[in-house]
Amino acid sequence: MHSMERRRHARLSIALPITYWKVHDGSVHRSMAFDIAKRGFSLKQPQELIIEDIIHFEIKILEKAVTGTAKVLWSGGVVERSNTERAGCIVLTLTERSRAVFYSFIDGIMNKLTHGGCHS
Repeated sequence: MHSMERRRHARLSIALPITYWKVHDGSVHRSMAFDIAKRGFSLKQPQELIIEDIIHFEIKILEKAVTGTAKVLWSGGVVERSNTERAGCIVLTLTERSRAVFYSFIDGIMNKLTHGGCHS
């Protein structure tokens, strides 16, 4: 029996490289985005992010850059079994091109997972 994701937007349990800039001080940080969904993502080892921080970000997806702005919803959680801190972000804006790349990537993977990679 499959467990169903209870969130409004299903998450992908993958990790992608991310660079983010904190709006209030312009500092640049590199990390990994994981638990990725159309509405948000988590960050591993966030650098001094606090709730309500706004960040500009760039996520690398198959040689393409997805850029946007996000807000930190929570910070300080610990990733299971790795003892690594994390933060959760909600996507506020994406460029039109980035939205197309991001949504297509997520929908493509979700489609493969749902249909086992088979086409009818």
